Amino acid sequence: MMEPGVCTVCECTEQNPCDGGCGWTDDTRTLCDACALADGFARVVLAARAQFEAIAAEQPTLAGPGRWRQVLAMTTRAFLERYEAQRYEARGERALIVCLERHFPAVVAAARVEGATPCEVAVQLLEQQTAARVVLATGPLGRC
Repeated sequence: MMEPGVCTVCECTEQNPCDGGCGWTDDTRTLCDACALADGFARVVLAARAQFEAIAAEQPTLAGPGRWRQVLAMTTRAFLERYEAQRYEARGERALIVCLERHFPAVVAAARVEGATPCEVAVQLLEQQTAARVVLATGPLGRC
């Protein structure tokens, strides 16, 4: 059973976090960020195995010795590509938050009360500084 406040992988808690510290990956508070990559990879291996078994059941001739390795490698590759994209976005957003808090603490505090995203705060500040409307192109910050 998943208990909020206890990591399902390492069983750390807010009172007893992982060495070096950790935080929750989402609002369920059941997976710490120190275990998130390992948990994701374990899920990839299980999904790849299920996919391989389905292939072997349907067409046994396709389930040769090299096929398991191929299915696992392709599934792992897709996982790592998604992970890198998410990591890039998270790193960019954290850097933006730190920069905004350092240089514009009052604006960031007010924006938090209003529920604005870091990107929306940055756009607001840019519009104030340039006296022009800011329109973002697509990309990591295009989600404002």
